[in-house]
Amino acid sequence: MRRLTLSVLSLAVLAACQPATTELTEEQRSAIADTARQIQLEHYAAAERLDVAAVANNFTEDGVVASNGVLMQGEAVAGYVANLYGGLQALTVTV
Repeated sequence: MRRLTLSVLSLAVLAACQPATTELTEEQRSAIADTARQIQLEHYAAAERLDVAAVANNFTEDGVVASNGVLMQGEAVAGYVANLYGGLQALTVTV
Protein backbone atom coordinates (compact mmCIF):
# COMPACT_ATOMS: atom_id res chain seq x y z
CA MET A 1 0.00 0.00 0.00
CA ARG A 2 2.84 2.32 0.81
CA ARG A 3 4.32 1.93 -2.72
CA LEU A 4 0.98 2.66 -4.31
CA THR A 5 0.61 5.82 -2.24
CA LEU A 6 4.12 7.00 -3.15
CA SER A 7 3.52 6.22 -6.82
CA VAL A 8 0.25 8.12 -6.90
CA LEU A 9 1.82 11.02 -5.00
CA SER A 10 4.79 11.09 -7.40
CA LEU A 11 2.47 11.14 -10.40
CA ALA A 12 0.44 13.95 -8.86
CA VAL A 13 3.59 16.02 -8.26
CA LEU A 14 4.83 15.40 -11.81
CA ALA A 15 1.47 16.36 -13.25
CA ALA A 16 1.42 19.57 -11.22
CA CYS A 17 4.90 20.52 -12.48
CA GLN A 18 3.98 20.33 -16.15
CA PRO A 19 3.86 23.66 -17.97
CA ALA A 20 0.41 24.98 -18.66
CA THR A 21 -0.64 24.91 -22.26
CA THR A 22 -2.38 27.91 -23.70
CA GLU A 23 -4.43 27.84 -26.84
CA LEU A 24 -4.03 30.98 -28.88
CA THR A 25 -6.88 32.56 -30.74
CA GLU A 26 -6.49 33.23 -34.44
CA GLU A 27 -6.26 36.94 -33.63
CA GLN A 28 -3.37 36.30 -31.20
CA ARG A 29 -1.56 34.11 -33.74
CA SER A 30 -1.97 36.80 -36.36
CA ALA A 31 -0.65 39.48 -34.00
CA ILE A 32 2.44 37.37 -33.21
CA ALA A 33 3.05 36.71 -36.92
CA ASP A 34 2.66 40.43 -37.71
CA THR A 35 5.14 41.37 -34.97
CA ALA A 36 7.68 38.80 -36.16
CA ARG A 37 7.28 40.00 -39.76
CA GLN A 38 7.82 43.64 -38.70
CA ILE A 39 10.99 42.74 -36.78
CA GLN A 40 12.25 40.79 -39.79
CA LEU A 41 11.58 43.69 -42.17
CA GLU A 42 13.29 46.17 -39.81
CA HIS A 43 16.29 43.83 -39.59
CA TYR A 44 16.55 43.54 -43.38
CA ALA A 45 16.20 47.31 -43.84
CA ALA A 46 18.97 47.93 -41.30
CA ALA A 47 21.15 45.34 -43.05
CA GLU A 48 20.65 47.04 -46.42
CA ARG A 49 21.63 50.39 -44.87
CA LEU A 50 24.69 48.62 -43.41
CA ASP A 51 23.55 50.03 -40.06
CA VAL A 52 25.57 47.82 -37.72
CA ALA A 53 24.05 49.27 -34.53
CA ALA A 54 20.47 48.74 -35.74
CA VAL A 55 21.21 45.17 -36.85
CA ALA A 56 22.86 44.35 -33.51
CA ASN A 57 19.92 45.94 -31.64
CA ASN A 58 17.59 43.40 -33.21
CA PHE A 59 19.06 40.84 -30.83
CA THR A 60 17.92 40.80 -27.21
CA GLU A 61 20.51 41.14 -24.45
CA ASP A 62 20.14 37.47 -23.62
CA GLY A 63 19.93 36.44 -27.28
CA VAL A 64 22.61 34.12 -28.61
CA VAL A 65 24.20 34.12 -32.06
CA ALA A 66 26.05 31.02 -33.20
CA SER A 67 28.66 31.19 -35.93
CA ASN A 68 31.18 28.48 -36.78
CA GLY A 69 30.54 26.75 -33.47
CA VAL A 70 31.08 29.91 -31.42
CA LEU A 71 28.24 31.23 -29.25
CA MET A 72 28.07 34.99 -28.74
CA GLN A 73 25.95 37.29 -26.60
CA GLY A 74 25.68 41.02 -25.90
CA GLU A 75 28.64 43.10 -27.03
CA ALA A 76 30.14 40.08 -28.82
CA VAL A 77 27.10 40.11 -31.14
CA ALA A 78 27.68 43.80 -31.94
CA GLY A 79 31.33 43.03 -32.71
CA TYR A 80 30.34 40.08 -34.87
CA VAL A 81 27.85 42.17 -36.84
CA ALA A 82 30.40 44.97 -37.26
CA ASN A 83 32.95 42.47 -38.56
CA LEU A 84 30.38 40.82 -40.82
CA TYR A 85 29.15 44.05 -42.40
CA GLY A 86 32.33 46.10 -42.03
CA GLY A 87 33.83 45.38 -45.44
CA LEU A 88 30.61 45.68 -47.42
CA GLN A 89 29.86 48.66 -49.58
CA ALA A 90 26.32 47.58 -50.40
CA LEU A 91 23.89 44.82 -49.49
CA THR A 92 20.56 43.87 -51.01
CA VAL A 93 18.16 41.57 -49.19
CA THR A 94 15.52 39.82 -51.24
CA VAL A 95 12.69 38.03 -49.51
